[in-house]
Amino acid sequence: MVEGVLIVHVVRAHRLMNRDGGVTRSDPYVIVKYFGNEIARTLTIKDNDCPEWNYSTQFIICGEFPSDESNDVEQQQTQISFEVWDSDPFSKDDFLGCVQFPLQSVVGNHAQNIEGVFDLQQRSESNSKPIHGDITLSIHFQNNPTPNPYQQYMKLDLNPNQTQSPWFAQ
Repeated sequence: MVEGVLIVHVVRAHRLMNRDGGVTRSDPYVIVKYFGNEIARTLTIKDNDCPEWNYSTQFIICGEFPSDESNDVEQQQTQISFEVWDSDPFSKDDFLGCVQFPLQSVVGNHAQNIEGVFDLQQRSESNSKPIHGDITLSIHFQNNPTPNPYQQYMKLDLNPNQTQSPWFAQ
C-alpha cells in the first residue's frame, strides 16, 4: 500500500512552438493528467513562448499499483503527464507537447525526486505538427506525512478499480 503526498511544481517552458502565426505568440498553459483525466491546470500566459507559471499543487496518493500482469493500457494510464497547450479563444486549443513519467518511479518506498528540464514530446497517439521546446518541472513524494489542515489536497488513487484506503477518509 502506497500512502503519501505528491508535490508537483510546474516552473516554466522555453522555445515553445508558435501555433498562432503572424506577430502574436502562443498563449500557453499546462494540464496535468492522471489516468487520462485532468487533475490540475496552470493559468494561461498570454503571448509568450517562454512562460513562467511557478505553479504548485499537492495530491494525496493512496492505494496499490495495478499488478504486473495488467495490460499495456493500464500500465500507460499509471503515468502522470504534463501537456502544454496554446489557448485559442475562437478555435480548438493547439497541442504544444508533453512529458510523461511512470508514477511508480515517483511515489512509494523507492520514490525518486524528479527535477529538471525535459524536452517536450509528441503524444503517442498523434503524429501531426512538429514539436519543440522544453518544460521545467519538479515532482516530489513524501511518504506518510501529516497532512497540513490548511492545505487543500486532491486524492489520487493508484488503481481506481480497487477499494479505497482508510488513510484518507472522504
